[in-house]
This record gives sequence, C-alpha cells and structure tokens, in this order.
Amino acid sequence: MAQSTSRNDSAGGVPGLPREGGGAPLSGRVVLLPRLKERDRIASALERAGAMVLRAAVTRTVPGEMAALEATARRIAAGEAAWLVLTSARTVEALAPYLHVPVPLALRVAVVGPATARAWTELTGTAPDLVARGSAAALLKEPAFAGSPATGDHAPYQEPDIPNTHHGPPSPHAPVWIPESKTDPRGLPGGVTGPHDSSWRAHASDDSPARLRTAPEAARRVLLPASALADPALAEGLRRAGWEVEQVAAYTTVTADAPDLPPDLDRTWATGGVDTVVLTAPSTTRAVLELLGPPPQGTGLVAIGATTAAAARKLGLTVAAVAPSPTPEGVLQATVDATRATTGPAPVPQEPP
Repeated sequence: MAQSTSRNDSAGGVPGLPREGGGAPLSGRVVLLPRLKERDRIASALERAGAMVLRAAVTRTVPGEMAALEATARRIAAGEAAWLVLTSARTVEALAPYLHVPVPLALRVAVVGPATARAWTELTGTAPDLVARGSAAALLKEPAFAGSPATGDHAPYQEPDIPNTHHGPPSPHAPVWIPESKTDPRGLPGGVTGPHDSSWRAHASDDSPARLRTAPEAARRVLLPASALADPALAEGLRRAGWEVEQVAAYTTVTADAPDLPPDLDRTWATGGVDTVVLTAPSTTRAVLELLGPPPQGTGLVAIGATTAAAARKLGLTVAAVAPSPTPEGVLQATVDATRATTGPAPVPQEPP
C-alpha cells in the first residue's frame, strides 16, 4: 500500500494562525495522517501550514450485509421514516450502490459534519436538512430530535406527495435545520414536478390501506445506517426520546495487515520521527496502537473529535489536543496547538552561510 509523503515549506501562513519565526506554523514538523483519501482536505491544510504529511491507511473497510443495506435503501425510497441520519461520509459510500435517487422529499436527512454533507450532496444532488458539527451525539441536542415525535417538537409528518422540506444549500453555520417550505431542491413550487420525478410521484400517489396504516409509524421512525463499531450513544438517546430507531451495520472497519504499511513507517514512528499524529476515528486509534505501538515521548496526539478523544483516553493514551470541529481548519488548529505543547515553537529556518 502506497504511502503519500508531501511537504510544502513555501506555503504562506494560514489565516488565523500566527507564524513562528516568520515561517508557516508547522514548518519543519512531521505529521502522520493515518488514512489514504483522494483530495484529502485535511492533508492539504496541514501541507499549506508547512508540515511534511505522512499518509498511510491503517484500516480497511468491510461492507455490511447486502440484504440489510438493500432493505434500508427500500425504506428510504418509500419514504418510510421521518429521518435518515448519516454520521459519516463512509456510510454514504456504503449506501450508494443501493440508493435510488432522487430521495423522497418527505424524508428529512440529518448528517454529522461537513464532509458527510458533501458526500450526500454529491450522491443525491440535494443538501441535507440538518448538519450538525462535532460528534454524532450532538444530534441529540437538536430540537428536531430532542423532543419525542409525539410531542409536536418536530415537524409534522406529511404524506410524501406534499413535499414540505427544502433541500437547499446548507448554511455555513451549523447546525442547520430547514423547516417547512413549499419549494423543492430544483426551485419548483410544491406540487410541481420535473420530468425526472415521475417514478417518485407515482410511488407517492399510492394511497393503499397498507401504506396509510404505516404512516404514523413512519412519523416516529429514524433510519440509522452506521458503522458496526459506532458509539451506541446516538441510537440509545434517540430511543429514550421516543423515536423508533432502525439501525443497520452499513460497514465495519478492521485493522490493516502490517505488511501493507509503507516501508520504514514503523521505524520512523519508533524513533520519534513523527511530531504529531491525527487520530481520525476510534478504529484508527486502535489500529495505530496495534500496528505501530504506543506513541514515543514527544509525539503529540490530535483527536478529530470528542468521541475519538474518549476512545484514545480509554486506551490509556494522552490526547494533546481535540479539534474544535472535524474540519480541515479545526484539525489544523488542534495540530498546531499539540505541536507547540509537545515540542515547542517551530525551529527558525537558518540562513545559508
């Protein structure tokens, strides 16, 4: 498995971050980002700040059972739930082969983090109704989910042929909840359909007795495809609030094989050649420990969020910094903070003799 190493010492300063000695805030630092992802915005942000970024996949994804994913996709297509909750871009990727687009407008979509929001929009062409930042448990604080579905604290259920949600562009300020609207994502007034809506409208017009009987149940139902290793706090909190949660293991994550790691990564790690490692998930944290061992003294740990930080501490690790948001900017700020805390200011570049 290839390792990506990049460095951009000529990058300018990052807005909002002070320069050290006139250079970029991470100039001369080595940061391990234990994942391989195309167009990785976190890696790019670190590189622009002057870091040498070592990238390596320490985990691999195993898809969930096809039958379970197909059943969830059928629920989504039929609009048989009040909410679809997606906690990661990887979940969107797992659903993609089974999902029928467009998704019924009556089904509201809540996601965690801007990366998940982007993945959903790229897949479906519509923006989610609610974007929460932080851990998945942050959704429990949203008015849409905090109250019982029977209390009226959420938007009322409507039959799918009366769209009441505007899947419009998300606000840059999260959380976002777009309430009832008479305009659909294509800018058409409610009830006016485009040529590609025929299959959805045909399904929505089904007013059979069986469908009518399931409508009240759908108003209380939350579809929650997620990792098999996901923190149960979100599902448990939703159930305590009165929601009927259908959770399915969309995928699971396992530790990669040691021979698949880039050459010399273990030696670089063991000899203290890594200043900071960015832990992107609890599974990543466990995999780093299994494959590379405990971090040597002087290597700072950055957690992408509270859930990952808690998992690291449970494993006996000291977390130097937690990103205020799981965004490139948030991770960059935490990495700069962790680097300063563990190694001090970046070295001042020396003028050639």
